[in-house]
Amino acid sequence: DAAKQLETILGKHIDIMEEDNDDDYPSAIASEQWEFDVLNCEAAAVEANQVLTAAQSTIKSLKEEMDTIDKSIPILEENKKSAAARRDFKTAGKSSKEIKEAVARKERCLGELEGEAKERKESAVINLEKISSDLKIKKAIAVKKERESGIQKMESLAQKIARLESTKEELSTFETGRVLQAGISVLNNEIVTLRDEGEALGSTLGDWENIKDKYSIEIIKHTPSNDTATITNELTETNDDDKSCESEVVSQQQQQQQQQHHVGTSDEINYTAIDRYTFLEKNIVELVQQLEEAITIEDYDAAAELDEKFQEMAAELRNMKLTDAELELASSDDFKNDVLEETSVVKQDKVSEKTKTNVVKEDEDAINAAETIDDTDDNSAGETTVDQNKNNEENNVEEEVAHAINAVEKVEASGDTEDNSTGEKYSQPVQADDEVKSEEVIPSD
Repeated sequence: DAAKQLETILGKHIDIMEEDNDDDYPSAIASEQWEFDVLNCEAAAVEANQVLTAAQSTIKSLKEEMDTIDKSIPILEENKKSAAARRDFKTAGKSSKEIKEAVARKERCLGELEGEAKERKESAVINLEKISSDLKIKKAIAVKKERESGIQKMESLAQKIARLESTKEELSTFETGRVLQAGISVLNNEIVTLRDEGEALGSTLGDWENIKDKYSIEIIKHTPSNDTATITNELTETNDDDKSCESEVVSQQQQQQQQQHHVGTSDEINYTAIDRYTFLEKNIVELVQQLEEAITIEDYDAAAELDEKFQEMAAELRNMKLTDAELELASSDDFKNDVLEETSVVKQDKVSEKTKTNVVKEDEDAINAAETIDDTDDNSAGETTVDQNKNNEENNVEEEVAHAINAVEKVEASGDTEDNSTGEKYSQPVQADDEVKSEEVIPSD
């Protein structure tokens, strides 16, 4: 019997430890995939940075070569003049040839500097910025996926610990013996190992205590489980009455624990914190969807903004310390429906206020339009009066000019008549008439 008990305990222990392989979780697979993408993106960023460095080095070399040419050309010019002065035409010709080659080389350097080298640098900068932005987004998503995988890992650890604890408590009701104590010791060692692993993850991600307590409560609510009942059937051959008594004792313990749990938390429920928790939870889900859509269409600027909002809300959500009762209430469907109804009412109120504002704005626009039309009519009437006055003044000026022209013609006619007698009589009256003409025309101005 002792050997059978030990075999059953260890068999159950192996079954619990082998089920729910964490490496098969979708979140764990997704986390590994995103980590792989981050590594690839980091390698691409290093390569893009090397290309940019090479382009910058090429530009620097071209500029240095142009500076060298600029310094050498005056020296060659001086050598050419000196050789020509000495009538050393061979040396002068060589210097002239070197000057032409230097000028041609400078033009090639300038063309490459403003053309191919510049394009390579600009392309490298754009590529590096794109990869850096992509890397930032992928790192953020990888962190999120890693957190999700860590949460699932802690939930799995908490489930295993709760099941092992339940199995150990069930075994403690049987007759004590060395074999049974050895089996319980094995369970205790495994529980300690799982708890240490969970605490290590909790130190990085948080929420370990809440997750552990949550699954401990769930295991208690469902005790005795089918697995524990199987162990009980294999370990004992007691009659149905004994099993019934044990079930009643366990049931009473469950009720007492549940009552103690509710008494300890119901009086301290913070509904404001629950509302905020539900709001953050809902918005985080929407942000994740929007973030994935932005990544799909490669709108990385929008993705960066969404990721920043996600990190802020996620940090706030992690820092909220809700009790078990508050978490249970926040996850209930009735509470979520109430929050949705309140949100809908607030949105309807905002829409009504916006509609009223639009109506008032339309009325104000109509009044302003009417006033504008009145002002336009007044301005048109004023402009008409001014135009009439201007036309009258122009007509008066034309009449005065016509009168002056007639006077001049009369003077000229009289001058022609007296021209035969003497020239002085012709010229002096004309001068007098000119003075009369000027006196007549000037007042018109």
